[in-house]
Amino acid sequence: MLKLGLVLTVVSICHISVAADFYQGIRQMGMGGAAIAVVNDETSLLLNPIGLGRLREPYVTLIDPEVTTNTKGAGAVQSLLTDSVSVDKIYDEMSGRLDRNYFIRAQMFPSFATRNYGFGFLGKYDILANRRSSDQFLDLKYTNDMAAVAGYNHSFFGGQIKVGVSGRYIDRVQYVGTVDPATDGLNIKNLASQGTGLAVDAGASFTSPTDWLPTLSFLLKDIGDTSFTLGNGLRGSSYSGLGDPSKIPMTADVALALFPIWSNATRGTFTIEYDDVLNKGKTEKKIHAGVEINLADRFFLRGGWNRGYPTVGFEYAATYFQLQLAYYGEEIGTDSTPIRDDRVSIKTVFRF
Repeated sequence: MLKLGLVLTVVSICHISVAADFYQGIRQMGMGGAAIAVVNDETSLLLNPIGLGRLREPYVTLIDPEVTTNTKGAGAVQSLLTDSVSVDKIYDEMSGRLDRNYFIRAQMFPSFATRNYGFGFLGKYDILANRRSSDQFLDLKYTNDMAAVAGYNHSFFGGQIKVGVSGRYIDRVQYVGTVDPATDGLNIKNLASQGTGLAVDAGASFTSPTDWLPTLSFLLKDIGDTSFTLGNGLRGSSYSGLGDPSKIPMTADVALALFPIWSNATRGTFTIEYDDVLNKGKTEKKIHAGVEINLADRFFLRGGWNRGYPTVGFEYAATYFQLQLAYYGEEIGTDSTPIRDDRVSIKTVFRF
């Protein structure tokens, strides 16, 4: 069974070396991966705490399962989610998918959020794997997190300036490497390392009180780097891999957004975002751009450009229920050797 609080965040396998964000939201990925200037719900706790200042009313999210897979792994989703996630099951499922990158993510984020503050508990796992045809080895990146999250925002000058901070206590299990089933076995408890860490993000935004509300936003993620050296955490010492999970380096992102109002029932959102401005990298692989059309707060149409790849999204929102869909291309290669991975996400939300 998929267990709330189980988090797996995968990054790369073999030739794959792009690091994954700690959290990716389905609205975000439908809008080209852009979020920090436009997030306006409970996921602000994970994406940019200044978004808490945009909440119109309190939200209690009871259950919000989200599943993402790439188009090559879709056939195995049902069987994986109806059983405990295990390396040996992944290996068996890939017997007919040799030399093909396989990805699956499942996550939940029950939370409470109201204007300017909130807290929640994230459960998420990602798996990115490749079973080689040449030697039957399994290239695997497996990260399993449980995280408690809290955030606060303070607004100045009627919301024209917002400053926010959020913190995460993360219990992480991680394996990155190549598994030889004959000698290493396929038990993740023997392969993965475990550790806990504290992460801090801080954001700020500046909005002009003019038509379309042009907004400039900044976000510092994992301030001072996030290391997993605080002990074994919530799950004890049941994982025997060597060392600690890899640290998450600090990054700085910047974004610009516009929020036109076309009628009483129709609004828009346009945004462009640039990742990791403190470090070098191929410019087109750092850019996210997105658009959202809001029809009466009931239907939302989304599209975007995620590091060079197109994205689309859709949402139907009722009073206590939401259904969200996204299709996007994700970069899982390097600047010199780009690799596109096409992914599909579905999310249902029950909240009041």
